[in-house]
Amino acid sequence: MSPHQASILIPMLMLCIYFGSFYFCIRWAKRRVSVWKRYSTFAFLRSMGMLGIKRRAKLVWMEELGYDEPEAIILAEYQTRVSLLTFAGFFLFGSIAVSFVQS
Repeated sequence: MSPHQASILIPMLMLCIYFGSFYFCIRWAKRRVSVWKRYSTFAFLRSMGMLGIKRRAKLVWMEELGYDEPEAIILAEYQTRVSLLTFAGFFLFGSIAVSFVQS
């Protein structure tokens, strides 16, 4: 792969990994809760920067959207999984992509 092709292909695949991890974690979270409330997807994306699973569960999922505590913790854990999947995907893809780029 030439450097020009890599400069187009690698960022596109990185975005696919990023959005794919969000898509799959939201989909898995929808299966685990009894009711996926309105604006839950927006809250899932908006509150990604908050630190702490219990804090995020209490402030976002319980107080704002009215989930009970076990479901709120499940949703907050899936938000953490998005970060872990994205990091792992970037690391894995980056280590593989380096070997394909020729100078």
